[in-house]
Amino acid sequence: YPTEIAKLKPSQVTLKYIDAVAFDSAKSQVPLLRFLRESLHTGIDLEPLLFARSEEAQSPLGLNLTVTYGLDKPKGAVVLTVANGTRSGSPAIIWETTVISKGADVPNEIEQFGTWLDGAHAVSDNYFFTLVRGELLRSFEAKSDADDTSPLRD
Repeated sequence: YPTEIAKLKPSQVTLKYIDAVAFDSAKSQVPLLRFLRESLHTGIDLEPLLFARSEEAQSPLGLNLTVTYGLDKPKGAVVLTVANGTRSGSPAIIWETTVISKGADVPNEIEQFGTWLDGAHAVSDNYFFTLVRGELLRSFEAKSDADDTSPLRD
């Protein structure tokens, strides 16, 4: 950044990871909300009385959930979005982990951005590895072992 022109004054800094796993609700034996609960450790439930058949409550056609939580390190917020969509033309569950700082919480010196980025990355990694722990993580590791060109988050 050319500091001789003007002092750097960012208003916001963001780190976003987008992850996906193949999931075709039309072909899966596992209902979508059960998959989220068992594979991504994320529970969403609607009242079964809303549906003619209670099993319908576990199989929505669309999903788009966003939650935001405050952070102390780095100061700001983490936003988790889970949705169904497509990856490489195939149905998938997609989740975004976004760490964002605004206003006074934004580093105001270039040298501080590395510390902010390290903290934001640590938060994002914690979300990723906590959500995919268990069988889903093992499936990623097996795929990564078989394909040296697609490492799991470094």
